[in-house]
Amino acid sequence: MSWAERAGLDPSRLRVEKMRYATTREDGTKVDDKSAIVYNEHITISGIPEQAQDYLVGSCSALDWLLDRYQIKFDKASGIVNDPNDWMDEGAGVEPGAPAQPLNLLDLIARVTTVSVRTHQIVHDLSPLTIRD
Repeated sequence: MSWAERAGLDPSRLRVEKMRYATTREDGTKVDDKSAIVYNEHITISGIPEQAQDYLVGSCSALDWLLDRYQIKFDKASGIVNDPNDWMDEGAGVEPGAPAQPLNLLDLIARVTTVSVRTHQIVHDLSPLTIRD
């Protein structure tokens, strides 16, 4: 399916539990294939440029951060469940009473990938810093 066709997806197929990078085997060992994100059992996003991993948020890439944060998490101490699906069902913070935004997380992955790649290009194209005495 092309990216443009995502709007026709059944919202029930857009639910997320825990995203991860696809895996591949190198020398008999499983390694992350960071050019593809397994969104859920129905959706895998592929074609992610290698440069998207170069934009860091703290000590990890912006995509790594996104995969870590946008998953269902249960806090044992408080009993609170953090579920990104609930947030998208509630309009993804657009405004109170907004309709569900089931494509929000897919679109966020695309936006973060774009920002990461473009930031890499801008930084790479900067001329060297010259310090004069």
